[in-house]
Amino acid sequence: MVTDEINCPVTPPAKVVYSITYALPGQVGFCIPQISEDPKYLQRLLTLLADEPLVISQQININNTTAGSIVITYNCGVMSDVEMRSHLCNLIQFAGNVEVLPATANQFKLYPVAKNLESRQDTKPKSSLDASVSKTKSNSVSSTHSQPVIQQTKQPAKVAYSVAHAIPGRVRFRIPRIASDPKYVQRLKALLKSDSTVTSERVNSAAVSIVITYKTAMMRDSHKRVQSFLSAAVSHLASLIQSANDPAAAIS
Repeated sequence: MVTDEINCPVTPPAKVVYSITYALPGQVGFCIPQISEDPKYLQRLLTLLADEPLVISQQININNTTAGSIVITYNCGVMSDVEMRSHLCNLIQFAGNVEVLPATANQFKLYPVAKNLESRQDTKPKSSLDASVSKTKSNSVSSTHSQPVIQQTKQPAKVAYSVAHAIPGRVRFRIPRIASDPKYVQRLKALLKSDSTVTSERVNSAAVSIVITYKTAMMRDSHKRVQSFLSAAVSHLASLIQSANDPAAAIS
């Protein structure tokens, strides 16, 4: 019978539903309901992100309001933000495969162009003189590059935050550190008051959030103009949130 020889194909895993809540240079927030519904999916996703060399950190929020959100901070000096967000979307989908292993994530890694150039140069034949010269160069390069790595480990961790609501002239940030570090809150208020574009700020310790109002420039009623202005304002205010992390920040 022909029906006995038919092999049904294996059903591919369903696509992971997600949305981008906000995006800034070097950071992007995703809403992924499956994070709060499937602990194994979350474990696979964190494994892939931990194995990704361009990802600096990730923050998971699982509650009724965020419905499973994740904020990913990455190195934005290697590729464009659009390419990096597309790469992170691929990892989100790939984590939906129950057979994903840490080793299989290597096919999704994105390395700096410099590494690819070094690997190509290593394949070229070298004479004995070239080998000795290159060896001394590699030793000097490794010694000069060792110091920046040490300095990076001493830098303070970035302040975790998310944009809860944003309209032209008003932004509400959610900053978990508000609940545990009153000195940070004091420095942040001082920086905001000293900024000429900020008109007011209001901290809500219970909701670990801060509402910031700022001056809006004269602009036409254009969606592109509004989005561009809003993105620039949020980016500026986010830089103040990070600057307040420095204990040396002036407090007026």
